[in-house]
Amino acid sequence: MADIYFLMIICPHVNHLHVHCKDYKHAESCVGLILSHIRSKIDNKLRLLSITMTKFANDMIEYLTKIIKENKLLNDCIIEQVKNDVYIEWT
Repeated sequence: MADIYFLMIICPHVNHLHVHCKDYKHAESCVGLILSHIRSKIDNKLRLLSITMTKFANDMIEYLTKIIKENKLLNDCIIEQVKNDVYIEWT
């Protein structure tokens, strides 16, 4: 997690970030950390976050949507799953 935070600080002009997660809890932590950082920075360019896990359950999109809404991490986003990747895109 420290690596991701460090990357976010030194690369504010990155448009797309791809992370590999071990499980749901790791994905939740990554999404929370990254989107919290984005929300606090007005000039951040990141608009697409992709997550890879070896196994995604059918409810992963609902799970991430719930986390994002409950923690008010993004106002509006699109979440899509393609095989073992989940994409979160916002404007």
